[in-house]
Amino acid sequence: ARELFGDRIRVMSNNHDVLHEADCLAVITEWNAFRMPDLDRIRKELSSPVIFDGRNIYSPEKMREMGFTYYCIGRAPVLSEAALPVADSYSPGRI
Repeated sequence: ARELFGDRIRVMSNNHDVLHEADCLAVITEWNAFRMPDLDRIRKELSSPVIFDGRNIYSPEKMREMGFTYYCIGRAPVLSEAALPVADSYSPGRI
């Protein structure tokens, strides 16, 4: 990868190092190492608790319980409380 992308990517020694202050986590593999993650740690490391799951390996209900905004393939997204619109910001007649 380094030969192809040069200094445009960073290679990390473990899967948790890449999470620190990342905008989101994108899951694109079904490897067993990613099937039982430490979701508390992931949520704390990410700058926003957002997961894009391209393999549908996580439970939408579990993601909701853990406070993640969760996008998966072929299923409705799960929006965390932080991602939902605030009721006070609504004003009738205003779009």
